[in-house]
Amino acid sequence: MDSWHGEKADDGLFHTRAERASFAKLTDLGLIDLYRSHFPDEKRFSWWDYRGGAFHRNQGLRIDFVLGTDAVLQRTQAVEIDRDFRKKKEGITASDHAPVFVDLS
Repeated sequence: MDSWHGEKADDGLFHTRAERASFAKLTDLGLIDLYRSHFPDEKRFSWWDYRGGAFHRNQGLRIDFVLGTDAVLQRTQAVEIDRDFRKKKEGITASDHAPVFVDLS
């Protein structure tokens, strides 16, 4: 869900077992992916390569995570990946990342 490549990228760059194991250690501690908790089936990304028009073809990765405890999850009002922030504006090229926002009560 977090890569435009899907399963065909398994064990490739940004998709290694070691990376997944390290992320699993965080969730095993009780940290929760706040975005995925609110959008379990939505395929949205926070990073796109500058090459080959990846942003415009939505060929990205979701690599900017906001993790929290269950208590933080309960206070979460909204979670958003601001894709529009990543777009080129007024001749200024934005970052290759889009910010992820979490609104808490």
